[in-house]
Amino acid sequence: MHWSWDITGHIKVPTYVPVKDENGEEKVLHHVKDAEEISDVIRQARTNEDGDRQWS
Repeated sequence: MHWSWDITGHIKVPTYVPVKDENGEEKVLHHVKDAEEISDVIRQARTNEDGDRQWS
């Protein structure tokens, strides 16, 4: 993950977020430009009883 400072200069935030697409290929999304797609990926994440992520 690549990090940069937020607008206040106090908190480091991820600039690029690595995700896997539906084909299992990794791609890198920009935290602003691809924010909607990042939100979609997060919504797809599920956890089982053991706390492990399950992807729908």
